[in-house]
Amino acid sequence: MPFTLAVVVIVIAVVVALVLILRLKRGRENHEKPIGSKISVIQENPGLIGDQSVLMTARDTLAGGASLNWSADLEISEWQGITVDGATLRVIALNLEHNDLTGQIPPELSELDCLEEIILTSNTLHGEIPSELGTLANLRILRLGENALTGQIPPELGALVNLEVLTLSRNKLTSAIPPELGSLASLKVLALGGNSLTGAIPGEIGKLVSLEALILADNELIGAIPPRLRQLDRLRELNLEDNRLAGAIPSDLGELDSLVSLNLVDNELTGWIPKELSTLISLEELRLNSNRLTGTIPQEIRKLTKLRDLRLGGNRLTGLIPAEIGELTSLESLSLGNNRLTGAIIPELSKLVNLRRLSLRFNKLTGDIPIQLSSISSLEELYLNGNQLTGTIPPDLGRLANLKELDVRSNLLTGTIPPELGDLSNLRRLFLRNNRLSGTIPSELGELRELRRLDLRYNRLVGLIPREVRALSQLRRLDIEGNRLSDGCPES
Repeated sequence: MPFTLAVVVIVIAVVVALVLILRLKRGRENHEKPIGSKISVIQENPGLIGDQSVLMTARDTLAGGASLNWSADLEISEWQGITVDGATLRVIALNLEHNDLTGQIPPELSELDCLEEIILTSNTLHGEIPSELGTLANLRILRLGENALTGQIPPELGALVNLEVLTLSRNKLTSAIPPELGSLASLKVLALGGNSLTGAIPGEIGKLVSLEALILADNELIGAIPPRLRQLDRLRELNLEDNRLAGAIPSDLGELDSLVSLNLVDNELTGWIPKELSTLISLEELRLNSNRLTGTIPQEIRKLTKLRDLRLGGNRLTGLIPAEIGELTSLESLSLGNNRLTGAIIPELSKLVNLRRLSLRFNKLTGDIPIQLSSISSLEELYLNGNQLTGTIPPDLGRLANLKELDVRSNLLTGTIPPELGDLSNLRRLFLRNNRLSGTIPSELGELRELRRLDLRYNRLVGLIPREVRALSQLRRLDIEGNRLSDGCPES
């Protein structure tokens, strides 16, 4: 019996010892290897201790009137907008997009030497961009757009050799674009739009051989478009809209084989549209409207078979609408308005089976409205106003079931208003004023349940306003003055 008891005691002691050893081993493993991104023993990571100290120092400057949960009482991996990762477990990303920050960008962020991403978009940060950020050798993404930052773009940012994305759009930045940005050999996206940047576009931008998007819209840039941009053979988007750029469109832009979108809207560009642009076979958007371009629309444009959006309006283009435009069957929007185009509306436009918007307004076009337009079933907006069109309104336009706006005002149209227009069940605005239309207002227009605006002014209409039209529940404005209508209704 004593022998048996002794054996039992020994067995229990061994089991207890094994349990203690196992617990000790597990504790050591958890101590040495954190779970996920949590840092259980920050005391053993001096680099992370430094990162935490920097962020604590920067917190109030960055937050302003906002609140961040950065605190020594909380593991840094749980801090708002902070990512801890990498072989050495350091702070690699700061992302506080849409966080109502109202402070300034702290220069101390430059001490986070493992930082790869700074994303502070869509806050109300003010003050200048610290030049010290140019020392962050590992930085790949710097996004500071949609704030209220002032001052110039620090030339020191040109030292960020690993930077792939730089977006500073929609701030209050001034001065010239630093040529030093041309040293960012890894840069894929450069977005500086929506500021008050001045001066010329530096030719050094042409050295950014990895660039895929260059967005400088909505600034005060002057001078010519640098021919050196032709070197950006990976460029997919070039947006220089709403500046004061002058001179001709460089024919060298035709060498940008990867270009998908070219936007030069609202500048002071002159000369002809280069036929070399027709070699941009990947192009889907060509927007050259609101410049001072002259000459004719090049027939070579037919080669841009992927084009979805073609905007040439608001220039001084002359000549006929080329029939070759009918070969651009991917087009969804065609804007040729506010030019000096002559001749007829070409029936070849009926081949544009995907077209949703067609604007030929304010030209010198003559002849009839082609009945073939009624076959573009996808059409939602049709603007033919401000020309010298004659003949009648084709009844077949009533087949355009998706049409939301029809504007043929200020032409020389005659005849009656086709009752078939009452079949346009999605129509919201109908402008027929300043023509020579006669007869009565068809009661079928009372079927236009979505109609908000009906303008019939200055025609030769007679008779009563149909009660069906007056009963349209969505109609907000009915203009009838300058006719011979009667029934006691107000004329305007």
